Amino acid sequence: MSKNDIVKQTELAFDFIQKLYLETSYFIKEIEGILGQEEEQFQILRPRGYQISTAYSMGLESSNVQQWLVRKGVVCFASKSEVQRIRGRTDTKFHRNLKVIVVRFVLNDAKLDEPEVWVGVVSDIQLKAEEDAKFEEYISDFISYDSKVFKNVGKSKYEDNYWSINLNFIKKPLYDISSAEDIKREIIDPTLTIYRRD
Repeated sequence: MSKNDIVKQTELAFDFIQKLYLETSYFIKEIEGILGQEEEQFQILRPRGYQISTAYSMGLESSNVQQWLVRKGVVCFASKSEVQRIRGRTDTKFHRNLKVIVVRFVLNDAKLDEPEVWVGVVSDIQLKAEEDAKFEEYISDFISYDSKVFKNVGKSKYEDNYWSINLNFIKKPLYDISSAEDIKREIIDPTLTIYRRD
C-alpha cells in the first residue's frame, strides 16, 4: 500500500470513529431529553461535568493502548428531586430509596457481535462505609467492574467491599434503535416501568 493510500485510510478511519462518537452522543442526549420531560424530571448525573464515564487511559504500555479508543461508556440519571447541582457537577446523596437509571453503551468488545446498549435501574443501595458519600463517586464502578455489574439481563445483585446494589437491566442492539420513537418505545418505556414498579 502506498503512503498516500495509508494517509487516506487513516483519515477515513478517524472520520468514521468521529461520526460513531457523535451519533452516540446524540443518542445519549435524546435519552436525556426524553427523561427530562417525565414527571420525575430526570437529570443526568455529572461526576466531573457533562461527560460520559469511561475506562480512560493514555498509557503507552500495550495493554493501555487498547483504551485510547472509547469502546464503552456509562451515563446515569436520577430524579431532579434527588440531585443537587454544584458548579457544573451534581451531588446525589445516598439513601435507602434512591433509584438511578443507568445507560451503558458498548461500541466494541472482543465478545460482542454488534454494538449494544444496556439500560436499567439501580436500587436498594447499601453503603458499607462512607455514609455521606454521593452516588457520583461510585459511577466509576460501572466501568471498573463492567463484567460483574453487566453480567445479567433482568434482576441481579452486585456487591463489593464498598456497596451492594440491586440491578434490573434490559439489553438491546444499539443499531436497532434508529429514531426518537425507537428510543422511547425500546429504551425509555421499559426502563420507566422497572423504575416505577421496583
